[in-house]
Amino acid sequence: MREIKFRGQSQHDGEWVYGNLVGTNLIAGGIKIKYPLEIWNDIRELDKWEEVDPETVGQYTGKNDTSDNKKEIYEGDIVDYEDQDIFGASLKTIRGVIKFSEGGWIIDDEKNQQSAFLWSETAEVRKLGNIYDNPELLEDQQ
Repeated sequence: MREIKFRGQSQHDGEWVYGNLVGTNLIAGGIKIKYPLEIWNDIRELDKWEEVDPETVGQYTGKNDTSDNKKEIYEGDIVDYEDQDIFGASLKTIRGVIKFSEGGWIIDDEKNQQSAFLWSETAEVRKLGNIYDNPELLEDQQ
């Protein structure tokens, strides 16, 4: 079963909150940790609701990066993506932003006008940061 969850930056302290999206700017069951281990399912507890900046809300893609830490990848994350053929030769290398487009998650490299689907089985994907906390990561690319 597909895990559906969201993250957004708290309006109160700027920390990332993970949980269920309620409306456009509330995350219910939110927990403030860097990489969530558990999301509370009971959204009836109002003390677990957090008002977030709607511009920072992003959905979990259902995919983790291929690093040892297996970081969860959310919409708005910046990743390095390298796809390889079955012999290990590089087919495509992109640094881009995770976006939802035409029914699927893509890595969008606007600067170099490239994109790739996130779901390639042969790709190495490393999460670097996100467009809200680390926009300079996109400026650093060639």
